[in-house]
Amino acid sequence: MEYIPLLIVLLIFSAFFSSAETAFLSLQRIRLDHHVKEEDPGAVAVSNLLTRPNRLLSAILVGNNLANTGAAVVGGLIAQRVVSGGLGALLAALVVTVLLVLFGEVGPKTVALHHNYRLTTIYALPMRLWAWLMRPVASILDLVTRAVIKVFGDNRES
Repeated sequence: MEYIPLLIVLLIFSAFFSSAETAFLSLQRIRLDHHVKEEDPGAVAVSNLLTRPNRLLSAILVGNNLANTGAAVVGGLIAQRVVSGGLGALLAALVVTVLLVLFGEVGPKTVALHHNYRLTTIYALPMRLWAWLMRPVASILDLVTRAVIKVFGDNRES
């Protein structure tokens, strides 16, 4: 059961990235602009992050997928210790899915919807660092996304 603390940490990271996604993307720009005009340092940091929303979103999604995939792997290791064979894999899939939906997705996103401004000001510094670390990955994802959109057609009006 030495993997349980690691699973908890991965669930916390999943919650962080899920709530960050919702908080940043649901933030009302008018409210943010008001706080920027009042020179709220947190608002300025959030506004700077939102100048490149695709880069921020890519960084958040990479972090969330790393956390969720890691949780699935660790859940599988825990299940192997408890139940052998295919039943262990099934048990891991079910339990980790429930844990991720409750503690890594629904709960954190619900909180983020109700406290988006406060969370974005708290998350601005760690997200800025994470986005900087993930910049090469985000750039590649952005190029691939643009290529896929180009292949399948961009129906947005210019």
